[in-house]
Amino acid sequence: MTSMSDDGEPGGAHESIWMAATEGPSYPPLDGNRSFDVAVVGGGIAGVAAARHLKDAGLSVALVESNRIAAGTTGRSTAKLTSQHGLVYRDLISDHGEGEAWQYARANEAAIDEVESRVDEHDIDCDFHRTEAYTYTTAAGGPAKIRAEVEAAERLGLPASYTETTDLPYEVEAAVEFREQARFDPRAYVLGLAETIPGDGSAVFEGTTAEGIERGRRPRVETDRGTVVADDVVVATLFPFYDHGLYFSRLTPKQSYVLAVRLAGEAPRGMYYRDGDPYFSVRPHPAGEDSTVLVGGQNHRTGHGHHATEKYRKLEAEARRKFDVDEVAYRWSTQ
Repeated sequence: MTSMSDDGEPGGAHESIWMAATEGPSYPPLDGNRSFDVAVVGGGIAGVAAARHLKDAGLSVALVESNRIAAGTTGRSTAKLTSQHGLVYRDLISDHGEGEAWQYARANEAAIDEVESRVDEHDIDCDFHRTEAYTYTTAAGGPAKIRAEVEAAERLGLPASYTETTDLPYEVEAAVEFREQARFDPRAYVLGLAETIPGDGSAVFEGTTAEGIERGRRPRVETDRGTVVADDVVVATLFPFYDHGLYFSRLTPKQSYVLAVRLAGEAPRGMYYRDGDPYFSVRPHPAGEDSTVLVGGQNHRTGHGHHATEKYRKLEAEARRKFDVDEVAYRWSTQ
């Protein structure tokens, strides 16, 4: 049984389970100046998906990534594909109206369908699996909030229902269940999709840091390896590196933590999220014959006086309270 080491460090390899499992191909850096129809900056799931859509439209695309494809936030997530993001739909309807809430719901459902379609189209081995997702509460009085969320989600045509029964090894007061959600290996998926981009005038460049955009009739993406000239530029980085609209001032970066833990018993089949602060996330992960779950939580605003070791300790303690944990295999954080 693996837990904290003698020096107080959290247990488990300090690496994302997705990064540990998938090496993936490598792409050369940009070498000099090149011209394309569109430049996409950022090689996470958003950038790679955008590049694939643009190539489908018959355009030549340069995908520019400063590090490795899917090695940032995409390669460090809990890898849930779901239109269920806490208890959001009642508030979305109240704050923005049913029309905009419907757009949000449809976009998220369409994203799950698109990943499934791309997996089938390109035969990507990424453990894509349809499953149920639950947002639950353990607080007294919570069922009323859950019922309100179910009602709002059903109004928007989402596959939602109310339940007080789950396959978690601990009691919940109530939960909203979304059917036909999905889990996958995000890095394997994005690497597989990225492999379909090079050719027919398109290219993928790793190890190439975009440093700025020179506006003009044909914008120029200036990098540390040369210049990409294009008719249009898509910025798909976590924070916009080129921020003409000052969007950074509206963004609040948050850090959260994940453990991959092996259980002595069976892992739950569904994906779970406890609404609240801090949240607590659970989803199963196939790992051979091991019964493994990914647990996440302990989120906080980035850089605001929190030590990662303390957060990993609290997350492991909560995991052990809720599950029969045999060992912590991996630990990582994401922003």
